[in-house]
Amino acid sequence: LRLDAYNAQSDTELGLLYEATGYPARAEKLLLHAFEIDHSYTPRWSLANFYLRQWNLPAFWQWSRRAAEMPPDDMGALFALCWRVTPDPKAIANAILTDNPSTVRQFIVFMLTKNQVDAAADEAPRLSRIGGAGADRPLLLALVNQAILADDAAAATEVWHALVENRWIVADDSVPNNRDFSRDPLPSGF
Repeated sequence: LRLDAYNAQSDTELGLLYEATGYPARAEKLLLHAFEIDHSYTPRWSLANFYLRQWNLPAFWQWSRRAAEMPPDDMGALFALCWRVTPDPKAIANAILTDNPSTVRQFIVFMLTKNQVDAAADEAPRLSRIGGAGADRPLLLALVNQAILADDAAAATEVWHALVENRWIVADDSVPNNRDFSRDPLPSGF
């Protein structure tokens, strides 16, 4: 198994060298071989990068999706590549997001770094369906606050309702919510 990982890394490095010296067909062959040996994130990510540099967008999106199927702890670089191709959050989400909570969570965070509160809010219902309250409630409550700060009541309301519907928070219909403080206040502007 260690030899396979070494061979995949060697093929990836050699493939990048071939590409840099003007042999993209040889590079592609080696990068694909690296993936045959090692199905982890790195060969998928390397292929997505390669196809972007070759401006082969169908292959780029295919390998970006495959990379998103095995999310690392930080997918920011993958989302940044996608953003270079199209700064359209819906297109990126449709092309590569999976129902892996880590992927959706990281996409929401990336959208917030791009000041795309609406796009982050669009994925909140999905995260509240597939994620876990313990891991994801703080992020979604922070998203509610970000939407309020951005003066985006629709996005804040959408995320709030997703939290309520999935019972990640206890809320009522009073305005303001919990006006008599019968429950501990939530860390949110609502």
